Amino acid sequence: MLEDFIATQEKREEKVMTEICAMKSDLEKQCSESSNVRTYSEVVEAGIQGSDVANVVATAVQTTLAKRDKKSNVVIYGAPGPLDVQTRSDWCSELLESMQCSSAGILSTDYIGIDRPGTNRPLRLRLKSSHDATKVLQRAPRLRGNVGYKGIYISADLTADERNKRKAVVAVLKEQIRDHPETRWKIRGD
Repeated sequence: MLEDFIATQEKREEKVMTEICAMKSDLEKQCSESSNVRTYSEVVEAGIQGSDVANVVATAVQTTLAKRDKKSNVVIYGAPGPLDVQTRSDWCSELLESMQCSSAGILSTDYIGIDRPGTNRPLRLRLKSSHDATKVLQRAPRLRGNVGYKGIYISADLTADERNKRKAVVAVLKEQIRDHPETRWKIRGD
């Protein structure tokens, strides 16, 4: 009975892998034939349909692209708001200089979230590379001692899934702190 189940699962896996290989071959063919399409993700986004595997591949590609794009972003909380584009860019440049990250190249800045009266929206800072974002995040603690940037907090730009996971971890951490106040708790890593 167990052997039949294992054999059935192996056949299913083999079928899925065959479909994925066929899909990859079709995507490569589409990419080579089209002058407008340059990547697998663009082919998938263009609407290639046909099987559940296509949907799985499309979802995986979109998730990967979202993570890759977000790795070169940082989010600044407590930034003065609302500023026009040039003033916002100048303020961010000054902030990076105060952190000794003036070499980090700013591509763009934009506010995220919902605009509510009396609150400052977080500011997304798009940098040239993930290396620049890492450098900014590593030097973010230098803001603590800077009176001019009091109340400014910098964090990584997370995907919705990553934010939800972090929210769950923070809830557990708060419970641990409440149950064991004598212990020092902190979140490290991913």
